[in-house]
Amino acid sequence: MSRRRYIGYRCLWAGFASVAASVVLFLIVFVVGDIAGQAGSGTAFAGTDRFLESDSPMYIQYFDWMGSFLTLDWGTSQRFGRPVAAVLAERAPVTAAYLLPAVVFGTAMSTAFGYIAALKRKAWSDRALRGLAYLVLALPNFILGALAYEYMNTRLYDLNASFYQLSAGIFTDWNLFWLLIATAIVGTHVAAVQMRQTRRQINEYLGTDFTKQLHAKGVSPLRFARHVLRAAVVPLTSLFVAEVLGLLLVSVFVVEAVLDIPGLGAAAWTAVNVNDGPLVLTLAVFLSVVIILASLLEDVVAVVFDPRLDK
Repeated sequence: MSRRRYIGYRCLWAGFASVAASVVLFLIVFVVGDIAGQAGSGTAFAGTDRFLESDSPMYIQYFDWMGSFLTLDWGTSQRFGRPVAAVLAERAPVTAAYLLPAVVFGTAMSTAFGYIAALKRKAWSDRALRGLAYLVLALPNFILGALAYEYMNTRLYDLNASFYQLSAGIFTDWNLFWLLIATAIVGTHVAAVQMRQTRRQINEYLGTDFTKQLHAKGVSPLRFARHVLRAAVVPLTSLFVAEVLGLLLVSVFVVEAVLDIPGLGAAAWTAVNVNDGPLVLTLAVFLSVVIILASLLEDVVAVVFDPRLDK
């Protein structure tokens, strides 16, 4: 199968999976809202939107909702009393402000340390780096983040109010400090998860005829590293989708709960607690699409860097 045909096939699969996920999520919210309403809950999807209150058949309501979703009309959040689009536009930059640097930082650290550990296999530096990775995974650094918050908020600065204020702007000095704390918490976990796998994948290539030829040609260490990492990029991308993406989705909720950061994770948790149907459904669909697109990116990277798939 040619690269173009393979990528086209995977894009069609991603589109079908996105539609299927939206149907399942809609049914869950629809059924849960209906049960909660029959139970007499005053907060369960109260006044969510016309597609949940209409007397039309369920499939008509789904198509109504999907049409609104595609036109960015996501309804009004009961919890925040504003359009869902406005809530997401306010909260998404906050989450991205620490999550994206954490991914870049963690990936860079894991690639560098994993490569060094593979080259120095069984040396003291290899053992030290592997031990550090296990230590980071074992340490409850989310608790350390909470302790840092309590110390900075009550003892060092004697503050009683929330340290993070959206009205002050994302990158004020105080907000930036706590975003750096969140970046460090998530980034170190990403690095620890990836480093061991990076070391293992690179070890598989160091003893091959390909690397022996590179040594025989006398290539520079930098060029040698580039060739080895290029060969290992496909399995490492699969690792990112399989393990790191799941870690990030959980970390968003934990970090924002511990550090009281008003991002997407905090908004989603609040929405679930008060049965905010429009916000819950929109966030759930977005998360599903992100996972599906990440899987699609994995396939594209594989077909670009692995010539065996171009057949």
